[in-house]
Amino acid sequence: MYSQLVRTILPVTLTATFIGTGGTATPIHAQDEEARDLGRVMVTGSRLTRLEMEEISPITVIDREQMENEGIQTTQDLFDRIPSLGAGSFTEAGDSNDDTGPDTSAAALRGLEANATLILINGRRTANSPFAKGITTSAVDLNTIPFSAIERIEVMRDGASAIYGTDAIAGVINIILRNNLQGGEIHASAGVSGDGDANEERVSLMWGSMEGSSRHITTLDWYNRDSVWMKDRQYSQSANKIGLHPDAIQTQPDGSSLPIDFRSSLGSNPGAYFLLDDEEWQPDPACPSDRLNESGEFCLFDFTPSMQLRPDSERTSLIHLTEYDISNTMQLYGEFWAHHRNSEIQGAATPSVDELFISEDHSGNPFNQDVRARYRFTDAGPRVQRQNHTSLRAVVGLTGLFSNPDWDYDVAAGYTRHAAQQHGIGGFININQAQDALDEDIYNPFGSEPNSSDAIDHIDTRTTRTGVSRQAFLDAGISGHLGKLPGGPIGLAGGVQYRDEFIRDTPDYQFRTGQLIGTEATQAEGGRDITSLYVETALPVNDMLDIQLALRHDDYSDFGTTTNPRIGLHFQPMQRLAFRASYSEGFRAPSIPEIGLGATEESPILVDTTRCGLTQDDQDCGPTEYIVQFEGNPNLDPETSESFNIGIIAEPLDWMSVTIDYWQIKHKNLIASDTQFILNNEDQFPDRVVRLEPTSDEQAQGIPGRIDFINDSFLNFGQQETDGIDLDVRMEWDQFGGRLRLDNSATYVLNFDRQLRDEGPVSELAGTFQRPQLRMMSRVNWDASTWGWTIGVRHVGSYTEENNSVGLPIDRRVNSWTVMDASVRWQATESMNVYARAHNLLDKEAPFVAGDISGYDLRNHDPRGRFMSVGASYAF
Repeated sequence: MYSQLVRTILPVTLTATFIGTGGTATPIHAQDEEARDLGRVMVTGSRLTRLEMEEISPITVIDREQMENEGIQTTQDLFDRIPSLGAGSFTEAGDSNDDTGPDTSAAALRGLEANATLILINGRRTANSPFAKGITTSAVDLNTIPFSAIERIEVMRDGASAIYGTDAIAGVINIILRNNLQGGEIHASAGVSGDGDANEERVSLMWGSMEGSSRHITTLDWYNRDSVWMKDRQYSQSANKIGLHPDAIQTQPDGSSLPIDFRSSLGSNPGAYFLLDDEEWQPDPACPSDRLNESGEFCLFDFTPSMQLRPDSERTSLIHLTEYDISNTMQLYGEFWAHHRNSEIQGAATPSVDELFISEDHSGNPFNQDVRARYRFTDAGPRVQRQNHTSLRAVVGLTGLFSNPDWDYDVAAGYTRHAAQQHGIGGFININQAQDALDEDIYNPFGSEPNSSDAIDHIDTRTTRTGVSRQAFLDAGISGHLGKLPGGPIGLAGGVQYRDEFIRDTPDYQFRTGQLIGTEATQAEGGRDITSLYVETALPVNDMLDIQLALRHDDYSDFGTTTNPRIGLHFQPMQRLAFRASYSEGFRAPSIPEIGLGATEESPILVDTTRCGLTQDDQDCGPTEYIVQFEGNPNLDPETSESFNIGIIAEPLDWMSVTIDYWQIKHKNLIASDTQFILNNEDQFPDRVVRLEPTSDEQAQGIPGRIDFINDSFLNFGQQETDGIDLDVRMEWDQFGGRLRLDNSATYVLNFDRQLRDEGPVSELAGTFQRPQLRMMSRVNWDASTWGWTIGVRHVGSYTEENNSVGLPIDRRVNSWTVMDASVRWQATESMNVYARAHNLLDKEAPFVAGDISGYDLRNHDPRGRFMSVGASYAF
């Protein structure tokens, strides 16, 4: 089971050991002691300001130096370098006009959903995005945070609900902003892919002052990124994967062939028409033969050439942090933040699925009878949306020491507001206007000739969607020492928090009144307030044993109360060897969209298993888009969890440290939906699947009509359990006239078992679609007085395509993917640094994925190919 992990990591470790045999070593633990002596610092995973949490919990730290050395500019860059992140993470890759949360990104630890990982900024919560991803995944949008303003990112890789409350089931990511600059800095960089696209530019200006009783730092950041189009990459250039990769034709167990062809039968141009007299489907006579589906009823449409692998985006951010010493024992601090983002998202032309009636008297009708159209308005152009997002955040606090200097306090209030608008500026069709144009013979949906601009203007419409999310908080806490144990002073912290949250997602009026064709949208509104109490203690039992205990009680206005404990242990029997363990109980409150979602539509790819068993028709048995109408469920209960971690910390040599952690999460009462399960068990859900009237022939054979739409909602399902091993190896020594450092981080998922229903089957998801068991990041970094270089190797393990996103029985493995990054930097003058970087230096193509319409796994792989950038910084 562990052989793949050992084979991958051991050669790198041995190589580094061999290289280091002539260098001068400095003990790693000695360096850490120097770094820790910083007075009062922010601690992720504890309210005790002096507790060394990395001794009790596994914590990954990515600091500003590492981000600069490796060229981490975006969330995609960050996700690629944290092996403990899993399948629930997402970026803007693959966004289209059908995406309900475009140009957003969120992190998910341990393969759980993004809403099970808590994101903090300077140790405090922030509001979620107003537009939920995939309708219900409401999470903090990391794209609102400029990387130039970050001092470090700390990833706590075990549960922390007892410390921070909801969403911390899988862990915590704390983003700590830079606050220590004297003078000014300007940074500029530009990059482009090896294919000449995916251009990125960034300019940031920082100014800081650390004189006297006040300290200030201001960051102004501008970032711009161009689109990457599906048509410009090998496996996404067509929805029909046949000919793009040998595995695009799958051989089934019965010897039959399964072609991987995602071209859509739900609307094409030329179209297909249901003949109301003959009660059958017929394609437009103008449909080319190579675009007919297997039964010959429908004309297929290739939607990927007009879609993006990644939308363009322009982001501007202004952040100001300030501290003012009122006295030697009291400090006032503030954090003020403004962010604005513009992006343009494009998708395929609007489809019509049986909505439109066309009279036999229409001048273009070749069928001499009334018909209903399955058509796509390609002459109106692709659907294009412009989105703008504005974020404001303010935190003001007072911190200081009591008269007893062993005790400190921190009181703060804050407010965050996100406002987003989506404007549909082209390609959207109003159903009433389209029906009028057909009735009046203004618009011709037959043949292959485009309609006039006047006809298109008659049916085209503009749309506006707005969203707002806000969060206000007030918290107060104290921490200090209360008595002593043989190992030292007893640490104690406690506090109270109040948080008020609100979110509103309002689709266009035309969607709410059923006037828009073929366009997904969400509708949600709701709010809640939460009052919380917490207490935490650190017990240094003796020189070898430290214990952390924490307890938190939360009172929600909309579903009740919950209390969650945590215990952590650190045992160090000798100087170079220590053991740590932690246990915590967690919870995730239902998100406001999950509770308050209004009438919402999406178009997932599903299989009509009821008709398939009777007709064996490819339209019924193949992957097909269906309209699903979702609504929230106000009766949901919170998800609960138990997390366990046990680890070893060792320093076998002065210049080498190793940590190995085993982790386990039991996650219960899952909030989810499963539309395919409804179709597979339609007899258990008689009111959920709404079908069209069957034709007379179908009625005579006992075949139900085709699906019109499906009603679905969110329920508390069963449970899931996952466990795995984290390995971190660090080496550091003097070599080649500079300082050489090697870091190796890997996560191996042993199991990921999901059981959605009591007494139902258990699905083993580890190593299946988008869930590689092994993720690894290795880097070698060398720095001298004026020169430095970094070489990194990123590895994503292989996995099967079982449980793929399109529901097809695909029996193949997605290849592992290993890429090399490199950067070189030069301090040209005392004030100026220049650098060059290459991500995916050897231009390793992302592997083919048959179970995704893009042909790629956009959560684990990056189809950009080689990406090169240059930049410079100047201090003044």
